[in-house]
Amino acid sequence: MILRIRTKARTRTKARTRTRTRSGRVLKSAEIRKKYKLKADICLPVILSKKKGKDALELCPHPDKHGDMSAACHKRPGNFRIDQIYKDHSRKATSNELETANWAPAKKGKN
Repeated sequence: MILRIRTKARTRTKARTRTRTRSGRVLKSAEIRKKYKLKADICLPVILSKKKGKDALELCPHPDKHGDMSAACHKRPGNFRIDQIYKDHSRKATSNELETANWAPAKKGKN
């Protein structure tokens, strides 16, 4: 599934594949699930986010069903190193993948 995750609290599912995009990166969720033996009911947008606490919970597609950050589906396994996951199991998204996920980078400019 390609998932658009932005710095805002909106998350939208656009297409079904085996990858996820996050801020211009494609995470190989099948590889991550296999390596870390993740259960099917784990909330990948939350555990793959580099955000912490309530900020990460904003990315949950089913907060009413999943509950708060203490819920089992939002807990990372003990051996889960997010920086290493991004290094080993992600790549830069192609322009087609970004378009499919309906994601565009923020425009850089002077504030």
